[in-house]
Amino acid sequence: MIAAGVDIGGSFIKAGLVDTANGRIKARCSVPFPKGQGEEAVWDLVDASVKKLLRSQKMDPADLGFVGVALPGTLSPDKTTVIHAYNLNFHGTLVYRPLQERFPHTPLAVMNDGDAATVAEHQFGVLKGARTAVLLTLGTGVGGGLILNGKLFGGGLGNGVEPGHMTLRYDGEPHICGNNGCVEMYCGAHGLATEKPEATPREIIEGIRRGDAESEKVLDRYTDALSSALVSIVNLLDPEVIALGGGISNAGAPLIDMTARKVREKSFFVAERRIVRASMGNDAGIVGAAVAGDCL
Repeated sequence: MIAAGVDIGGSFIKAGLVDTANGRIKARCSVPFPKGQGEEAVWDLVDASVKKLLRSQKMDPADLGFVGVALPGTLSPDKTTVIHAYNLNFHGTLVYRPLQERFPHTPLAVMNDGDAATVAEHQFGVLKGARTAVLLTLGTGVGGGLILNGKLFGGGLGNGVEPGHMTLRYDGEPHICGNNGCVEMYCGAHGLATEKPEATPREIIEGIRRGDAESEKVLDRYTDALSSALVSIVNLLDPEVIALGGGISNAGAPLIDMTARKVREKSFFVAERRIVRASMGNDAGIVGAAVAGDCL
């Protein structure tokens, strides 16, 4: 089946046509997020992007088996409304109905982008075959998802999971969500940059990759926070494998190895578990959204 996957981010809206049998993207496009133009402009761009891709493949809209849309926010249990998506400035925003109006004859689903990435990794990436697994996406924010008993876990009450909003420091820095000390403040790009404010997160990551001593000191402090966040997850869920994705994961082996060592040292459990870099990269949201129809 050919399905459309759309990954809505605060900077870009990315779309792709995906062969759901193997996760391969047959065609893709990306457009800037229409900041300040309202949600209708977003839904119009989603519609235009998918139709542009269909034209590029000489496909009729009726040939499209499914449309999946992923975005960085908390959704209502029925997945019709965005409760909060701070990076998009969506709060109490209807999402399912306006998309259904644009794709009236195609099955449709909306999901959190961390869940979409988790589905992609579980179907085609480093979490494949795992019964219990965790994905953390480390970027501007911190998202992720859980695989429990071999399936995506959507939350006990259907609200999903938000690892970036677990409390890492109860008396820590205030976050835009209204709480203090969120994991996102210390394990996202803000946390990385705080350790070396004269450099951008990208510059720090490049320094880590080439073995720069100052950047390695930043990594040491950053992984203190990251490993503590992961240990809380480990001690609660005892997952087989943890995957780290997002832009910060581009630091590669130094990040993975240092984090894994600290998790082992801090964990209550002595059993070995794999901590790996996510493999789907920037395609995770598109692919996960496109195959979500089989997982939700």
